[in-house]
Amino acid sequence: MTTGEERLERIRRIAESDPDDPRPRYFLAQELFRAERWAEAADAYRAYHDLGPDDEGVGWRNLGTCLLRMGDPDGAEAMYRRGVDAALAHHHEDLASEIEELLEEL
Repeated sequence: MTTGEERLERIRRIAESDPDDPRPRYFLAQELFRAERWAEAADAYRAYHDLGPDDEGVGWRNLGTCLLRMGDPDGAEAMYRRGVDAALAHHHEDLASEIEELLEEL
């Protein structure tokens, strides 16, 4: 059985082997998010977004949550707003509503 750390290292290696592919960066960010490694996850989400993929809102939402957990509610708000916009652009109204609820909780 693969441990979480082994999985993280495998995904890190994949991301490093193809730095222009946003997908492994997203998967790395997701794994770090699940492990509640907020600063590392935030860095990975930023790297993912810097590559310019057409995120549907989840990446922005999770980056906002990382920032909130790190004590940056203003940064979280900005990312949540980007998440709402992205979700609506992709016709994901349920996701947009979920993110709007997070905004209301700030």
